[in-house]
Amino acid sequence: MRTPPQSPKSNSANDRPRRRSATARKTLSANSAGRSTGRMSVDSIGWYLTNIGRIPLLTAAEEIELAHHVQAAKPLHLLAAEQLSPQQRRLIRMGQRARDRMMAANLRLVVSVAKKYQNQGLELLDLVQEGAIGLDRAVDKFDPAQGYKFSTYA
Repeated sequence: MRTPPQSPKSNSANDRPRRRSATARKTLSANSAGRSTGRMSVDSIGWYLTNIGRIPLLTAAEEIELAHHVQAAKPLHLLAAEQLSPQQRRLIRMGQRARDRMMAANLRLVVSVAKKYQNQGLELLDLVQEGAIGLDRAVDKFDPAQGYKFSTYA
Protein backbone atom coordinates (compact mmCIF):
# COMPACT_ATOMS: atom_id res chain seq x y z
CA MET A 1 0.00 0.00 0.00
CA ARG A 2 1.18 3.35 -0.91
CA THR A 3 0.57 6.47 1.02
CA PRO A 4 -0.80 9.30 -1.00
CA PRO A 5 1.69 12.12 -1.62
CA GLN A 6 1.26 15.13 0.63
CA SER A 7 0.33 18.38 -0.96
CA PRO A 8 2.89 21.16 -0.58
CA LYS A 9 0.42 23.20 1.47
CA SER A 10 -0.16 21.12 4.52
CA ASN A 11 -2.29 22.47 7.31
CA SER A 12 -0.63 20.63 10.13
CA ALA A 13 0.75 22.77 12.95
CA ASN A 14 4.20 21.17 12.65
CA ASP A 15 4.65 22.27 9.05
CA ARG A 16 3.98 25.97 9.62
CA PRO A 17 6.90 28.24 10.47
CA ARG A 18 6.84 29.41 14.04
CA ARG A 19 6.19 33.04 14.74
CA ARG A 20 7.93 34.60 17.66
CA SER A 21 6.08 36.76 20.08
CA ALA A 22 6.95 40.44 20.30
CA THR A 23 8.73 39.83 23.60
CA ALA A 24 10.81 37.01 22.13
CA ARG A 25 11.76 39.19 19.14
CA LYS A 26 12.85 42.04 21.45
CA THR A 27 14.91 39.67 23.58
CA LEU A 28 16.54 38.15 20.52
CA SER A 29 17.44 41.54 19.08
CA ALA A 30 18.72 42.77 22.45
CA ASN A 31 20.94 39.70 22.77
CA SER A 32 22.38 40.07 19.29
CA ALA A 33 22.93 43.81 19.75
CA GLY A 34 24.47 43.42 23.19
CA ARG A 35 27.24 41.01 22.31
CA SER A 36 30.08 40.84 24.72
CA THR A 37 32.76 43.43 24.09
CA GLY A 38 35.38 40.69 23.97
CA ARG A 39 33.89 39.12 20.90
CA MET A 40 33.28 42.45 19.23
CA SER A 41 36.85 43.55 19.79
CA VAL A 42 38.20 40.25 18.44
CA ASP A 43 36.02 40.64 15.36
CA SER A 44 37.13 44.26 14.97
CA ILE A 45 40.79 43.37 15.29
CA GLY A 46 40.48 40.55 12.77
CA TRP A 47 38.73 42.80 10.29
CA TYR A 48 41.30 45.56 10.83
CA LEU A 49 44.28 43.24 10.44
CA THR A 50 42.82 41.72 7.30
CA ASN A 51 42.30 45.12 5.72
CA ILE A 52 45.69 46.58 6.56
CA GLY A 53 47.34 43.38 5.35
CA ARG A 54 45.96 44.06 1.87
CA ILE A 55 47.74 47.41 1.57
CA PRO A 56 51.06 47.04 -0.24
CA LEU A 57 54.23 48.11 1.54
CA LEU A 58 56.24 51.03 0.18
CA THR A 59 59.60 50.74 -1.49
CA ALA A 60 62.41 53.04 -0.37
CA ALA A 61 61.96 55.17 -3.50
CA GLU A 62 58.21 55.47 -2.89
CA GLU A 63 58.84 56.51 0.73
CA ILE A 64 61.17 59.28 -0.39
CA GLU A 65 58.82 60.51 -3.12
CA LEU A 66 55.79 60.52 -0.83
CA ALA A 67 57.74 62.27 1.94
CA HIS A 68 58.75 65.00 -0.51
CA HIS A 69 55.08 65.51 -1.44
CA VAL A 70 54.13 65.76 2.24
CA GLN A 71 56.90 68.29 2.89
CA ALA A 72 55.97 70.37 -0.16
CA ALA A 73 52.37 70.67 1.05
CA LYS A 74 53.24 71.49 4.68
CA PRO A 75 53.91 75.26 4.30
CA LEU A 76 50.84 75.69 2.09
CA HIS A 77 48.52 74.65 4.93
CA LEU A 78 49.39 77.90 6.70
CA LEU A 79 47.95 80.04 3.90
CA ALA A 80 44.31 81.03 3.77
CA ALA A 81 42.20 79.06 1.29
CA GLU A 82 41.42 82.22 -0.71
CA GLN A 83 45.12 82.92 -1.25
CA LEU A 84 45.89 79.55 -2.82
CA SER A 85 46.44 79.23 -6.55
CA PRO A 86 45.12 76.16 -8.40
CA GLN A 87 48.70 74.81 -8.50
CA GLN A 88 49.03 75.20 -4.73
CA ARG A 89 45.68 73.47 -4.16
CA ARG A 90 46.92 70.61 -6.33
CA LEU A 91 50.11 70.36 -4.24
CA ILE A 92 48.04 70.22 -1.05
CA ARG A 93 45.89 67.41 -2.48
CA MET A 94 48.98 65.50 -3.58
CA GLY A 95 50.52 65.99 -0.14
CA GLN A 96 47.36 64.74 1.58
CA ARG A 97 47.21 61.67 -0.66
CA ALA A 98 50.90 60.98 -0.05
CA ARG A 99 50.34 61.35 3.69
CA ASP A 100 47.38 58.97 3.62
CA ARG A 101 49.38 56.45 1.62
CA MET A 102 52.31 56.58 4.04
CA MET A 103 49.95 56.17 6.98
CA ALA A 104 48.10 53.22 5.43
CA ALA A 105 51.27 51.43 4.32
CA ASN A 106 52.81 51.65 7.80
CA LEU A 107 49.84 50.59 9.93
CA ARG A 108 51.27 47.06 10.05
CA LEU A 109 54.25 48.49 11.89
CA VAL A 110 51.89 50.12 14.40
CA VAL A 111 50.07 46.84 15.02
CA SER A 112 53.35 44.96 15.34
CA VAL A 113 54.64 47.34 18.01
CA ALA A 114 51.24 47.47 19.76
CA LYS A 115 51.17 43.67 20.08
CA LYS A 116 54.42 43.81 22.06
CA TYR A 117 52.75 46.00 24.69
CA GLN A 118 49.38 44.24 24.67
CA ASN A 119 49.58 42.48 28.04
CA GLN A 120 50.50 45.54 30.05
CA GLY A 121 47.02 46.72 31.00
CA LEU A 122 45.70 48.27 27.78
CA GLU A 123 43.50 46.85 25.04
CA LEU A 124 45.13 46.18 21.68
CA LEU A 125 42.77 48.58 19.90
CA ASP A 126 43.73 51.38 22.32
CA LEU A 127 47.41 50.70 21.69
CA VAL A 128 46.86 50.70 17.93
CA GLN A 129 44.98 53.99 18.17
CA GLU A 130 47.80 55.62 20.12
CA GLY A 131 50.30 54.16 17.68
CA ALA A 132 48.37 55.63 14.76
CA ILE A 133 48.54 59.05 16.41
CA GLY A 134 52.30 58.62 16.75
CA LEU A 135 52.54 57.50 13.13
CA ASP A 136 50.61 60.62 12.12
CA ARG A 137 53.21 62.81 13.85
CA ALA A 138 56.06 60.79 12.34
CA VAL A 139 54.72 61.29 8.81
CA ASP A 140 54.65 65.05 9.41
CA LYS A 141 58.17 65.19 10.84
CA PHE A 142 59.93 62.67 8.60
CA ASP A 143 62.79 64.14 6.56
CA PRO A 144 63.97 61.80 3.78
CA ALA A 145 67.12 63.90 3.28
CA GLN A 146 68.57 62.44 6.49
CA GLY A 147 68.81 59.06 4.77
CA TYR A 148 66.77 56.99 7.22
CA LYS A 149 64.07 54.58 6.23
CA PHE A 150 60.65 55.74 7.43
CA SER A 151 59.93 52.59 9.41
CA THR A 152 63.08 53.09 11.50
CA TYR A 153 62.24 56.76 12.03
CA ALA A 154 58.65 56.12 13.05
